[in-house]
Amino acid sequence: MKKNLLAILALLCLTTPAGIAGAVDSPAAGGQAADSQATDSPAQPGPTSVEERRLLAEIEKHRQALKQKEEALREREIELDSLQRELEQRLARLESLRDEIARMLKQKDAAEQERLAELARMYEKMDKAKAARLLEKMDWDLSQAILARIKTKIRGKILTQMPPSYAIRFTRAYSTLERN
Repeated sequence: MKKNLLAILALLCLTTPAGIAGAVDSPAAGGQAADSQATDSPAQPGPTSVEERRLLAEIEKHRQALKQKEEALREREIELDSLQRELEQRLARLESLRDEIARMLKQKDAAEQERLAELARMYEKMDKAKAARLLEKMDWDLSQAILARIKTKIRGKILTQMPPSYAIRFTRAYSTLERN
C-alpha cells in the first residue's frame, strides 16, 4: 500500500506544471540541459552491445601488441646498427693489422734478401775450393740461395770444386728456380 502511495505521489509531482518544468530542465530527464551538452561536445556513441565491447577490447589488445612489437623492432634496429658499427671498426682494425703484417713481412724479406746478397759477396771472395766445401756442408736451401746470388763465372768455378752429384742437384734446382 505504501508503495502504491509513493508511485501516485511521484506521478502527481511529474504531472504538475512545476514538476514538468523541473523534469524538462533536469539532465536526467533528457530535456534542454541534455541538448545543450550535446551541442557543446559531439556525442561519442559508446559500444552498445557485448559483441561490440568485446571487439573493441580485442582491437585495443592487438593495438598494444603492435606497439610492443614496434618498440622491440626499434630496439633491435638500434642494437643491429651498433653491432654493425662495431663490426666495421673491427674489420678496419683487422685490415690495418693485415697491412702492418704485410709491411713487416716485406721488410723482413728485403732484409733477408740483403743478407743473402752479402753472403754471396763473401763467398765470391773466398777460395773457390773452400767455398765449395762450406756450401756443400750447409743446409740445402741456404746453400742454393747463396749459390743463386753468386756471379755466374764464380758460381761455375765453385761448382767445379763440388762433387758431381751436388753440382747436378744444384743445376736442376737452379733451372726450375729460374723459371719460377
